[in-house]
Amino acid sequence: MDIHQDICCGVTPWEQKVTKEVQIHLDDLIPQGGVMHFKKGHVIFYEGHHTYGFYTLKKGEIALSRVGMEGKNEHLPISAGYRNGLFGLFHLLTNTPHCATATAKTDVEIFFVPKSVIIDFLKQKRFL
Repeated sequence: MDIHQDICCGVTPWEQKVTKEVQIHLDDLIPQGGVMHFKKGHVIFYEGHHTYGFYTLKKGEIALSRVGMEGKNEHLPISAGYRNGLFGLFHLLTNTPHCATATAKTDVEIFFVPKSVIIDFLKQKRFL
């Protein structure tokens, strides 16, 4: 499940199917990417910016926040216990900007899989 997509975006059956397939093969995709470390308080990605890949949280806790309908920030903390939680995959698939900002609430370790890897994977699986 793409937790980022769940809090701010509508989702189509195709996107659900792709997300499920990525989760099934996550252990194969992660080594093709890299590990990123962020200190507490650092921003991982910003609302309104385009993504260059997707993320999955290995250690620590992040918070997703966005400006709500009334102009107030809405927050959703996410911990590493969220198994196979994906961030940014929906926006990568739809070529849309992030609809939330991700900030490290603790020191975090994140796996990052670049867009080129996921595009190759989707072509191989005949999603594209």
